[in-house]
Amino acid sequence: MSDENVCDPKFLSVISEDCEQYVEKIEEVYNAPFIRELGIEIGKISQDEVELYLDIQPKHINSRGFVHGGVIYTLMDHSLAFASNLCGEAVGQSSNVIFHRPVKEGRLISKLTVVNRSKSLLIYDVKVFSKDKLIASSTMTAFRLSDDR
Repeated sequence: MSDENVCDPKFLSVISEDCEQYVEKIEEVYNAPFIRELGIEIGKISQDEVELYLDIQPKHINSRGFVHGGVIYTLMDHSLAFASNLCGEAVGQSSNVIFHRPVKEGRLISKLTVVNRSKSLLIYDVKVFSKDKLIASSTMTAFRLSDDR
């Protein structure tokens, strides 16, 4: 999917019905140049869950031979970007990431779930897995700039 337009009908299969009205916003977040360069792809987007994945490439590896922590954080942060910008405009406010184990190869899968939504704050739980093992976890908060609902 990396070179496809998000509005392609087969691409819409990863977006739940409750999010189809936000396709333009999803496309905007998906097509961010840095994200396209990294190779982050959408597994699933709904109002309550976001799943992204990244197939590890040599460019993601640090000097110790492991995936760079910044790559893992970016995967988590982009999950936040999708979730928090579906129904309005929001920006990341805070995050605390715990790296549980290093990873060298394979696929990273980021799974975001909603913890709480209020008028001004959106709080999410984000976990990154590789081969069913927890690689990193975070509680991430976004500040809502506008609400389009």
